[in-house]
Amino acid sequence: MVRFAVQHIHTDHAADIVQQLFSRLAVRGRGNPLEVEAPDAYLRQATINLIRSEARYDRRRCKNLHVCSDDVPIVGVDAVAASEARDMLVRLEAIMAELSPRTREIFLAHRFDGFTYREIAARTGLSVKTVEKHMTRAIGHVTRRLEPMMEDFKLVETE
Repeated sequence: MVRFAVQHIHTDHAADIVQQLFSRLAVRGRGNPLEVEAPDAYLRQATINLIRSEARYDRRRCKNLHVCSDDVPIVGVDAVAASEARDMLVRLEAIMAELSPRTREIFLAHRFDGFTYREIAARTGLSVKTVEKHMTRAIGHVTRRLEPMMEDFKLVETE
């Protein structure tokens, strides 16, 4: 199975995929043994499905954008930039707190956790249309609240 997985993903990750596959199968077959007519084909397809699932998860978490801290040159701390960043985070938290809990949950799930509207709808029990409505409401609110701040930022930056 590892040799099969290596044909589709990086060698370092293949053993992990196969381990995860067999641990899932062990849990699934614990109470009721699995009866499979073509175990080889079943395992190959399960491996491909797991690889695809992992790839979707990695895309959602922006794993390809991860940069090891050892590869980033460290520069001196800019106290003003750090203070502005902290101030912006406080403002963003306040803006998020103004949203209803359901709208905030949906907005964060989509924008920060990377879930699709369909996935959010399945998790929350809402329709996709309702998720879209909550997202529209959240984006409009955040945009309206951030526009004055961004105008102030542009004025300070150009002076």
